[in-house]
Amino acid sequence: MAAIVVTVAAVLLLVAGGAKIARPEPASNALGVVGLSAPPILVRIGAGIEMLIALAALVLPGPIPSILVGASYLAFAGFVLLLRRHPEAESCGCFGVEDEPPSWRHVVVNLLVGVGCLGAAATSSPSVAALWREDWITGLLFVVLSLTAAWLVGLVLRTARWSFGT
Repeated sequence: MAAIVVTVAAVLLLVAGGAKIARPEPASNALGVVGLSAPPILVRIGAGIEMLIALAALVLPGPIPSILVGASYLAFAGFVLLLRRHPEAESCGCFGVEDEPPSWRHVVVNLLVGVGCLGAAATSSPSVAALWREDWITGLLFVVLSLTAAWLVGLVLRTARWSFGT
């Protein structure tokens, strides 16, 4: 169970990082709203670091990659909370799009995923690579399940509208 939390979180981090490399402007604008000047090249560098953390969580054993993924999500939750204090914020820039305002669902999902990853680090969950090496059929099923779960979480982050506000 813990391994799937880290894997889903890593897949989403990989996708979000790739999106910010392709389109850094929304994240750059969001950082500017809170007073952190970040030209697109710095956003791309940060996104590259996100992707490296995600890849490490997918292939390396041990708690450190899970801790780094969890810390990333907790930092994102804090950033979205900070961004919500600025009504002029049009986007959080998470997935390289301009039409995704900072919302409570982002805060909640980021907090849950971050805490889940830290919990996974405490239980020494295996990486996807370790599961694949142990039994490739189980590894393949795990990858399919993880990608499906990541897609569903991505849908929640991108399209769900909760009744208590954005």
